[in-house]
Amino acid sequence: MWTAEALARLRVRDGFRLRGGEVTRLESLTDGAFALALTFLVVAANEVPHSYQDLIAAFKQAPAFAASFALMLLFWYSHVTWSRRYGLEDAVSTVLTACLIFTMLIFVLPLKVIFGVWFSYMSRGWLPDLTRIDSLEQLRQLFIAYNLGFILIEACLHGLYAHALRLADRLGLNPLELLDTRYSMNRCRLSLLIGVSALLIVAIAPLDYSPFSGYCYALLGIANPLLRRKYARRRSQLIAAAVADA
Repeated sequence: MWTAEALARLRVRDGFRLRGGEVTRLESLTDGAFALALTFLVVAANEVPHSYQDLIAAFKQAPAFAASFALMLLFWYSHVTWSRRYGLEDAVSTVLTACLIFTMLIFVLPLKVIFGVWFSYMSRGWLPDLTRIDSLEQLRQLFIAYNLGFILIEACLHGLYAHALRLADRLGLNPLELLDTRYSMNRCRLSLLIGVSALLIVAIAPLDYSPFSGYCYALLGIANPLLRRKYARRRSQLIAAAVADA
């Protein structure tokens, strides 16, 4: 249970008091696992180039690697934000984080392949796709694996924020921190909705159209800013009310 005196001594970032001031063993494990996953992305790319042509081909893999790296970084940053804000290291947090790490280490395998296939398709083969896909059925199975991994990771992140919300009294969350926590949960729910929709499409749609389920994720680029705008408006109202009461 956090006391008012202990909360008053905490560092504040964007209005949120950081209860996880020091790196916990759980966070260190997560950082190491993400570093290992990124290593998989590099190792899975190819061997060391032995000619100029091999070097150019390796450079052409950069877009797929960059996209994979960016998505993995978003997942990592979400967990870092959760760790810093709440500083939890109990049984539930450990189990959910372990599930996140396990899923992420498997998810990285189809992730690079999916982006490689997509960039190769969009560039009409100029960007190489190192993974041999022999049929649309194989591509469909690959998309199913990708969607399942994305859903499970977002479900773990949602579970972590939901757990923190359940411990709101113990953590001493104020109204602004409660709002930020609910916003993080809603953002995960939005990603879950998109991921489940993409999975249903790829599983149900005719084989020729199922790979296009990946374009569902483009909706996050529209829905997330709308959600953030609504949250920012509510946040401003809370801050204004707090100032008025003071």
